[in-house]
Amino acid sequence: MKAWARSLMAGGRPHFAGLSDDQLATLNIPALVFSGLDAIHPRHTAEALYARLPKSELVITTEYYAETLDQMIRESEEKGGGYFDAALSGRIDEFVRSIV
Repeated sequence: MKAWARSLMAGGRPHFAGLSDDQLATLNIPALVFSGLDAIHPRHTAEALYARLPKSELVITTEYYAETLDQMIRESEEKGGGYFDAALSGRIDEFVRSIV
């Protein structure tokens, strides 16, 4: 957990599930990497992952997405944990269309 926490701090070396840079480079599947928009999820971590995944595309999070995600989290606290998954899958298409 300490390594993970350090990776989120500005300037820290990002920790990606214990994988080395060489291991990440072998992941040869398309991936969307979403940047963070706050101090808890800094943008540099997403940029570092994007640089290490050969078939990835970096998506810079916008205020719109941050507000939408925040609303979904608040609603899931009221309606239960399963709500978040359903809301996320229902809105991911809308979000991707808004950034493409």
